Amino acid sequence: MPYILDIHDKLRKRGLKQFVIHLCGNQMHNLECYNELKLEKGSIISSDEKNPLKKVSQVLGQNYIYAGNVSTGLLTFATPEEVYWKCKEIIDDMKYTGRGFILQPSCDLPMNAKSINLYAMLKACRDFGNYTC
Repeated sequence: MPYILDIHDKLRKRGLKQFVIHLCGNQMHNLECYNELKLEKGSIISSDEKNPLKKVSQVLGQNYIYAGNVSTGLLTFATPEEVYWKCKEIIDDMKYTGRGFILQPSCDLPMNAKSINLYAMLKACRDFGNYTC
């Protein structure tokens, strides 16, 4: 964490205000440490599926845009119906959390992810992702 703090301090001195950070792997025991970054409001926190976004937002607060956390395994191996309903569940959990929510894969998009599953993810966004705060 000291290295990350140093990088953020140097970037702030160069005028950068908001950041995108990714919580890779299970970071649930380390979440409090991320508060040390003192991220600006509107920074984006994306997360691996191993970190339940609702719990992440409860620890880190409501000042951020949260992103994630559709399992890359789900996008690769599941049926379109499974992807669709999991995306709905994630959207329902996160839609009134923080300053916004971005539904996205929990990590890099696997090259063997099924295109039909990406369509199911997009369809879930269109069907359930429009809401008012």
